[in-house]
Amino acid sequence: MPFLFAAALFLNAFLLFWVQPLFAKMVLPLLGGSPSVWTTCMLFFQAALLAGYAYSHAGIRVLGIRRQALLHGVIVWLPLLLLPVTVNQAGSPPEGQPIWWLLQTMGTSIGLPFIAIASTAPLLQRWFGSTGNTSSADPYWLYAASNAGSLIALLAFPILLEPTIPIGQQQTMWKIGYGLVAALLTSCALVTYRRAASEPALSPVATAEAGTDTPPTIAVRARWLALSFAPSCLMLGVTTYLSTDVAAVPLLWVLPLAVYLLTFIVAFGWYSDTMHARTLRMLPRVLLPVVLLILSELPLPLWVAIPVHVVAFGVLALLCHGELARNRPTVRYLTEFYLWLATGGVLGGVFNTLIAPRIFTSVAEYPLAIGIACLLCVTPGQVREALANPRTLLRPAFAAGLAAALLIGGRLGGFARLSTMAALGLPALVVLGVRRDAGRFGLAIAGLLAAFALGNAVVPRGGGRILLADRTFFGVYRVRTDPGGRFVSFVHGTTTHGRQVIGATSPEPLTYYHHTSPVGQVFATRGDRAQSVGVVGLGAGTLAAYANPGATWTFYEIDGAVERIARDTRYFRYLDRCGAQCTVVLGDARLSLARSQTVHDILVLDAFSSDAIPIHLLTTEALGVYESHLAPDGLLVVHISNRHFRLPPVLARLAQARGLTAMVRSDPYVDAEHGYEASDWVVMTRRPEELSQLARDTRWTRLTADSRPAWSDDFSNVWTELR
Repeated sequence: MPFLFAAALFLNAFLLFWVQPLFAKMVLPLLGGSPSVWTTCMLFFQAALLAGYAYSHAGIRVLGIRRQALLHGVIVWLPLLLLPVTVNQAGSPPEGQPIWWLLQTMGTSIGLPFIAIASTAPLLQRWFGSTGNTSSADPYWLYAASNAGSLIALLAFPILLEPTIPIGQQQTMWKIGYGLVAALLTSCALVTYRRAASEPALSPVATAEAGTDTPPTIAVRARWLALSFAPSCLMLGVTTYLSTDVAAVPLLWVLPLAVYLLTFIVAFGWYSDTMHARTLRMLPRVLLPVVLLILSELPLPLWVAIPVHVVAFGVLALLCHGELARNRPTVRYLTEFYLWLATGGVLGGVFNTLIAPRIFTSVAEYPLAIGIACLLCVTPGQVREALANPRTLLRPAFAAGLAAALLIGGRLGGFARLSTMAALGLPALVVLGVRRDAGRFGLAIAGLLAAFALGNAVVPRGGGRILLADRTFFGVYRVRTDPGGRFVSFVHGTTTHGRQVIGATSPEPLTYYHHTSPVGQVFATRGDRAQSVGVVGLGAGTLAAYANPGATWTFYEIDGAVERIARDTRYFRYLDRCGAQCTVVLGDARLSLARSQTVHDILVLDAFSSDAIPIHLLTTEALGVYESHLAPDGLLVVHISNRHFRLPPVLARLAQARGLTAMVRSDPYVDAEHGYEASDWVVMTRRPEELSQLARDTRWTRLTADSRPAWSDDFSNVWTELR
């Protein structure tokens, strides 16, 4: 019997966490590859999980265990009528904030099957607790089996399933797996019906191990809610923080979620007071480096940054989940306990997905969640003890004040980030001195993060002034001046997407688009022959400076907020100067092009969000769409500048797959005085002779593909291209 229940839970959890990245990958191209797609999907999954837990809790309370088991044994078969999983679109995604459209699409596409299997974890544990089995008095060990299945599914998707099995085949396999899970759940329901007692018999030992048998108080429930809210909020925050400058790829989605589940496995499997003490001792060693990185905003290689942030998140989540495990109730209140955990998870999703983008103009929810989790890991008594003696708070207050002074002074003085990082070691040493006092340490970390918020409010990163700050579903935007007050720049995340001399009415192209840049050279050699130009990605509209009289230019931009910024003549004049010959088509570029009948002489692909890779725009299928809208002698020009990944091999494979000739030029020239930036560009064409002028320039080299497969809608692997 334990094996039957464990097997059902394991496979059920495997399906539950397989379909999450699978469906998110299916819907991602419809929304421009935005990192917000995953946080919105997670909000839906958390809400569906809460609905499943509520059904479990209410069903047992109303019907009793035996009748509810029979009912569920029938209900679990109904979602098979709606499978395999597909994206049932309710029209095209709306402009601006398509969160509700995505939630509605997920509800009609996968809602019922997901809720059916989401209810299984608390149900099977409650059923098993009523069977009278020798191990049924404390069925929380089954939660570890469930989370193990979830963890294996999350790791298997980016490593095994996504690279080797097309999405269509995965959908069919998931349907078969669901049928097997339904059969196992029906077997468990029949066993429960035959053997269930009205209430499980608890031995004194089991009661002592599982928790008190008295009803949980309001304070206990509130603590359950808070301890489940903080890790959920932190998981989504660190995912957004890491994926903003990389790509919306399953590995960066599932890695924090896998760590989140691993902490559940440990907490409800073999967590103890000894492990709690060890984890608390580990906290300063992993948390201080992360806080210093956030404060200094020092750019690190991904192979360093990702482990540092994920390990710190794991330690904080383990402390929160460990507290939940230590305060779990007996089996009688098991379904209510999981209901509160699911509610806290949903609140974390609501905060990160719906509230934070409206109240913050940066990814501020991540450092905020760190501070909340730190304070929750401290007992109320420790906080009261720290606050009762103001002298004990002198060190945390001094560390926060020193950090704020160093941040503001470093930015006003134009110090390099590495120098700022070194200087911040002083307040870090002060905080390290109170590491043995959990209350003071938690307050000190919160103080450092408050200093970071104060520094951002007084002096923005990089100096200068912030003229406009906005945050939408698709990114975080800034319009800012440089410290010298000569240029105004449009910044998306950490990447500049356009710059202009302040007050210029006929501005010259700057940043990656200046006249001597690779794209400037392309327009110098072919611009007079280009009567129709398409540009994927608007930015500040800088490329419009190359528009010749009589030519028509079409910009394809997914976010209406970007168009509003580019058309605001207080900041940029490129589109204003171009006038009626430049139009902007809102929506995902690939979908907009597929619906369009326009044929372009030059099509420029310049659609990176912050520094993230728009993978769905760099596949063989996407390249086919571009080709269908290129004139026979047309050029496809791709901007591939990236701090983390080597993209020329990716473009070489795509060109080979489509039979195109491709050349690349890397321009390392940087001129801060004139506003020029380094950049890398690739040019493709069907006719090699169209690149003859560029080929005579030794700075352009021919791209040759290696033996790796080209990216497609079913396959992509960004990690093989990591710098």
